[in-house]
Amino acid sequence: MQEGDEDLNESEKRRLRELTNLAENIKGDVDTKLKKCVEIVKRLLRQGFHPIIWCRYIATSDYVAHELSRYLEKDFPGLRIISITGALSEEERREKVKELANFSQRVLVATDCLSEGINLQEHFTAVIHYDLPWNPNRLEQREGRVDRFGQTANKVKAILLYGRDNPVDGAVLDVLIRKAKRIRSELGISVPLPVDSETIIEVVLKSLFSRGIQRDQLLLFEEQQITDFHKKWDEAKEREKINRTKFAQRAIKPEEVMRELEETDSVLGDPMAVQKFVLNASQRLGIKIYQENHDKYVLSGFDQLPDTIKLLIPDIRQPWSVSFISPPPENTTFLGRNHPFVTGLAQFLLEEALIMNGSARAPRCGAIRTSAVDRRTFLLLMRLRYKIVEPDKIPMLAEEAAIFGIKGNLSQDFEWRPEDEVLSLLPLVSPKINMTQEEAKDIITEFLEYWDSIKEKIKPVLDERAKKLADSHKRLRMVASLRRRGLSVSPYFPPDLLGILALLPVPKGVD
Repeated sequence: MQEGDEDLNESEKRRLRELTNLAENIKGDVDTKLKKCVEIVKRLLRQGFHPIIWCRYIATSDYVAHELSRYLEKDFPGLRIISITGALSEEERREKVKELANFSQRVLVATDCLSEGINLQEHFTAVIHYDLPWNPNRLEQREGRVDRFGQTANKVKAILLYGRDNPVDGAVLDVLIRKAKRIRSELGISVPLPVDSETIIEVVLKSLFSRGIQRDQLLLFEEQQITDFHKKWDEAKEREKINRTKFAQRAIKPEEVMRELEETDSVLGDPMAVQKFVLNASQRLGIKIYQENHDKYVLSGFDQLPDTIKLLIPDIRQPWSVSFISPPPENTTFLGRNHPFVTGLAQFLLEEALIMNGSARAPRCGAIRTSAVDRRTFLLLMRLRYKIVEPDKIPMLAEEAAIFGIKGNLSQDFEWRPEDEVLSLLPLVSPKINMTQEEAKDIITEFLEYWDSIKEKIKPVLDERAKKLADSHKRLRMVASLRRRGLSVSPYFPPDLLGILALLPVPKGVD
């Protein structure tokens, strides 16, 4: 006898024993729901998917994982199937997921303890809802662990498994899930249920029990119970629709957003700029690089990396497969400009250049002879500061790094080159003939002697740049319906000169 059984009468104990025997008898070969799940998983594995099977209860998850292993081990010898539930600690769950990711064919069976907090999109590409959740938001959370940013698969599948003759599944579908999907298709977003969990359970149970009531009795019942629940949900939907109109998300013009994104890329670097920087910086720091194909590189030899960069990638296994294209290939890390490794490289090289002067691996100054220019040209990396003022607000300070170009004789009337011309020139620059260190040093020293007179002539250029920044702020405020007047942007003077690259034309007669 188990704890609590003493509170039951003989009739109730007999009924529990009958239910226990019934549950034991439908396991395995006669469990039609399990057999359907096996059929679906087989199909997904043969199509190259890595599925997650979501269950409601710990016992169900362990049972499904055990039975799937028994059914599938012959057809898929290298297949690994595990169950992860709330019986494990969070750290144990993470380790289990990491272990499973090492198998080329894998199936994860889990309860909703994994539907939040652990990223699964890198290792799984399909979702099967074995037990229907009684809250549609949970359904979306389950699928969102796989179908989200960072998913590398071109296609992600989500399958809802339910019994046609199962009255509980029918009640959940009718009362909750189908309505949630209708609302999402109308608004493009999900609207959370406007009631607490207890009310949800009560409504589902009422719907379940009402299926055995005659139609004339059901009408009154629905008006008092289920209809009231749907009315509250419809009211929540209407409020969300009004909010979407009020905040005017749909009024945002894609071309305006694209314009701002392109300007941002020109400052922060697009994927090709990130790729060029990482590969160049890695070579300077002694990292070995092997290009496997057009969108995949393999990095190794991190022993020589500075500790400040190693700390940013403590769990990286060597060799490390990376890509600069999103989505990346499977088992490959996408390196964008915000990845810790990329920002760590940039910060280290910049700080080293500022501290170590000429002995840095990426020095601040340099000079080369190149066929990309026909007159002496200087490219200047400068840090600019602006004061942004809005009425009734504390002024803000903004900073940016920008590249400027000077062409011609420094002692006479040189000319400033447009920013787009300078940026398009950079990829074309490559050394044509060698220069001695003394020659390069003399050229940089000469430029610095003229710097005081040069920076006086940069004021109109900075004023024009500040005007462009103000226009950009105003465009963004118009898009966001924040039309405040009186915004002004003014540059601080002088700018900080961070780096100089002198480009000298190749002498005539030299190939």
